[in-house]
Amino acid sequence: MVLPNGASARSIADGAYWLSADSGEIAWAVGSADIWTATSPGWQPVQAGHWSDFGGPSVSGGWLAWTETWQQQLFLVRRPGDSAQLVVPDGVALSGGWLIFGSQPGQPTGYVSIPTKLDIVRLSDLK
Repeated sequence: MVLPNGASARSIADGAYWLSADSGEIAWAVGSADIWTATSPGWQPVQAGHWSDFGGPSVSGGWLAWTETWQQQLFLVRRPGDSAQLVVPDGVALSGGWLIFGSQPGQPTGYVSIPTKLDIVRLSDLK
């Protein structure tokens, strides 16, 4: 690979089979359901969590989101550098710096298949 202007590459993952990047954060999985992240400027890999096959991880606006269990469908979001994540029971997607969530009326919290009501919140507004 040839990089322009004398830039040099830095290896952060070997054998990654899933990868997403946005706003200074890169997230990937290597041979298991364990999520790893690296953030600028140091780009040091850190294990971020464990995700289910039902809902793969995504990165947007510097936030990482993933589902951790299949039956409860707990949607977790975390900022770079945070040691704890926020739980969003009816999380649907993370995109463009927004968290999208929804539920079906009459369904218990944690069931998000084909939601009939959607809400959004800016990731920057989450505390």
